[in-house]
Amino acid sequence: MGTSSVSTSGTIPYMAPEVLSNISTKTIRYNSKADIWSLGISALEMAEGYYPFSRLPENKLMKRVMHGPAPTLLWDKWSDNFRAFISKILQKNAAWRPSAEQLLSHPFISNIPNERGVTGSIKWYLH
Repeated sequence: MGTSSVSTSGTIPYMAPEVLSNISTKTIRYNSKADIWSLGISALEMAEGYYPFSRLPENKLMKRVMHGPAPTLLWDKWSDNFRAFISKILQKNAAWRPSAEQLLSHPFISNIPNERGVTGSIKWYLH
């Protein structure tokens, strides 16, 4: 909540790189873009049945998220819209990640049948 945080509470596999980098120092301020990363990890897990790097021990998972390439979808069966959605959300640089409001116009969301109801509900929670 709020504009920025230094908190590192949460579940490690869903933490954004900037949050993981902050675990020992608690000096890096981050914003809601960290939640966008978590959304991407959750969507990836829902699609493929497990979160990225789930077989790694926690310390290696943290290093992989902070220093390796961003996670991607592994299966070929996903639509181009879903692949682009995941790719846009899981940007290592938080500044490159879209805001929740920007995601509402992404084709993966905006092409949902009866999208107006979904968009209206999400916008209501954003304000």
